[in-house]
Amino acid sequence: MKLGKGDLKKKSFKIPDLKRNKSSFIGAACVLFIFAAGILPSSIQFVTLKSQSDNVKKQILQSQEKIRNLPRLVQKKEEYTKNIRKLEKQFFDAVFLPNLIGLISEVASQADVRILSSKPMEFEGDEMLEENKFYKPFIINLELESGFHELGKFINILETNEKWFRISELSVTKKNDVKEHKLIINMSILTFLKKI
Repeated sequence: MKLGKGDLKKKSFKIPDLKRNKSSFIGAACVLFIFAAGILPSSIQFVTLKSQSDNVKKQILQSQEKIRNLPRLVQKKEEYTKNIRKLEKQFFDAVFLPNLIGLISEVASQADVRILSSKPMEFEGDEMLEENKFYKPFIINLELESGFHELGKFINILETNEKWFRISELSVTKKNDVKEHKLIINMSILTFLKKI
């Protein structure tokens, strides 16, 4: 196949005229500069502002929820405070140890139980109780003399007292005197003292 003169013109490529297109290049560069200098930072700033706006909206919603819950939280606080005060009344301050022994003596008197001896003891046992930050376990060993009914009354008054007492050990033996129906009781009473 032979090509003629006219065919070459059809197949030839035009080389762009750089002088004419120079203004086009400058225009495109200006558009890119305006985009890079003006539009791009403003779009980044818009995204940042939107993120900040969303955070503020979220904080407002959380604040509104807290405000709605405030009456319930105040009520809960009052309940907890009341329960804490009630719990605190169940325990003795360490400085009021004579009051603890006095209370046990008073309960014994009410129940017609005679205290033969009392001996405070160091607590040995559960490590969880020993390591408590607020309360220290305290044991009093008692030797008592009474009848069965008096002993039951003594234990009942002691364990229903507003102060917290628990019988941790109890042994009962009959007194050698045949005429009296009395018992000799060895008892360990566990309570807690507030740490100061």
